[in-house]
Amino acid sequence: MAAQFDSQPERVVEAARERREQLNEEPGERAIGQALAYSREKNLERDAVAEERELLRDALKRSMGDATVAEVKAEFERRVQAGEFVETSNRAPGRAFTTSEMISHERDTIQVMRAGQNEYEPIASFEARREVEQDHSHLSESQRAAVEQILSSRDQVTAMEGVAGAGKTTSLAVVREAAEGEGYKVEGFAPTSRAAQKLEESGIESSTLQRHLTRSEDLHNGQKRLYILDESSLASTRQMNKLLHRLKGSDRVLLVGDTRQHQAVEAGRPYQQLQEAGIETARLDEIVRQTDPTLREVVEHLSRGEV
Repeated sequence: MAAQFDSQPERVVEAARERREQLNEEPGERAIGQALAYSREKNLERDAVAEERELLRDALKRSMGDATVAEVKAEFERRVQAGEFVETSNRAPGRAFTTSEMISHERDTIQVMRAGQNEYEPIASFEARREVEQDHSHLSESQRAAVEQILSSRDQVTAMEGVAGAGKTTSLAVVREAAEGEGYKVEGFAPTSRAAQKLEESGIESSTLQRHLTRSEDLHNGQKRLYILDESSLASTRQMNKLLHRLKGSDRVLLVGDTRQHQAVEAGRPYQQLQEAGIETARLDEIVRQTDPTLREVVEHLSRGEV
């Protein structure tokens, strides 16, 4: 078989032998630098903060025995002084660090949200909101108040915080209907394909957030859009920052989630940080999924963490 394909294995081995003679051993400092760079990427890919011992441990593993603990520590301290690693609040038993890039993304995301506050017309006019209230009398008081707050908001970025079973899907369907009536193209995203499929139950054309962020911005035809991001607590700091920076002048964003549920797989907790930074938030806290009073009471306790 090798002969049939022109002896490829032999030629590959021979080429590798020739190249080996040209390789030079890496200088010690360069090897340590690459080991620390690897450790930074590994530990800060899925967490915004990493402990010092974890960073040093993985750098030592990566150096394959070519660097001592003292050498790795010395290079790490040099990079701390240079600002590559930024120390955060103390964590026992040692120090913890993040990166200047992560801090920059977090601050910028909050700045974009605040810059868009009270700068836009309501998504739906007063007359349209009254029609919604009349046409959807089946909504609970909590749902009606949340829909009214979202449609009357003058902020570019708003949020809807809702416990499980509070009727988010029903509320989003009403928001979609009203927004489309005002000329918006409503698009839905979620960090997981399963959540995106769930969002489509509201009649909202949906895809994963990752897919949206990789699409060309040239596809935007100038029509004003309302983007709805479901399960927002699963979005990472980088993803949230990129989403907000892709907004055009008339675009709006509604972040839907629950800060008490799962956090992002990648690093950061931007949804919770935006809540703490004062994003306008409509709240759904009345559970409507459970009709049995006893069962509803149990679910209400669980939603508050009262196990």
